[in-house]
Amino acid sequence: MKLPLNKTLQEHLDSKSLKADQMQKLLAMQNETAVPVETKSRLRMAWIGSAAALLLAVALLLLPQGSNNLIDELAVEVVNNHLHLKPLEVSGNELASISSYFTKLDFQPLASRYIEDLNLNLMGGRYCSLQGITAAQLRFKSVADNGIHTLYQVGYDPKIFKQLPQYDQGDSPVSTWSKGVKVTLWVEKGVLFALTEDAPKKL
Repeated sequence: MKLPLNKTLQEHLDSKSLKADQMQKLLAMQNETAVPVETKSRLRMAWIGSAAALLLAVALLLLPQGSNNLIDELAVEVVNNHLHLKPLEVSGNELASISSYFTKLDFQPLASRYIEDLNLNLMGGRYCSLQGITAAQLRFKSVADNGIHTLYQVGYDPKIFKQLPQYDQGDSPVSTWSKGVKVTLWVEKGVLFALTEDAPKKL
C-alpha cells in the first residue's frame, strides 16, 4: 500500500536531516572559521591602504622627472662655463653685428626683453653647448659694477629641457645658485636663455 505523498516526503527529509550532535559539530566548525565583522573591516581597510600605497608608488615612478633636477644640471653646466671663461670668438657691442657669426645654430642670437633693463653692455660671444646641444654664449659687462655676465642661448626643445618658464606667456624666470653664481633661466621666442650673475662682493 502506498503511503500518502506528504508522509513520504517528510520521511525522506528526515532521513537527509542532520542529527542533533552533527548539527552542533557543524555550528562549532562554522564559528571557528567565521571572521568577526570587526576583523573583516580591519582587513578590508588594510588591503585598501596597501593598494593605495602601491598605486602612489607606481604613479611616482611613472611621472616625468621634475624640472628641478634639470635646472640644477643646467646651472652647474652654465656656471662651469662662466667660471672658466674662454676667449671670445667674435667681438662687438651690438647684437646685430655679431649674430651673423653664429651660422651653426638653427636660429640667430636674440635680444631678450628680460635683460633689456639690466644695464648690460655686450662684449662679444662664442660657441658653447648645453646638454650636448650647440649654443651661443654671449658675454656682457655690467655698467653698475663691471661684473661679467654670460648669457646662453639654445633652441628650446621641451623633450630635452622639459617644462621651463615661458616668459612670452607671462611666466616669471626661475633662478638658482651654483658655486656662488646666480643662474636665471627662461624660454622666450622659442629659445632657452640662461643668464649668470655673480654674487655681490662683500665690502
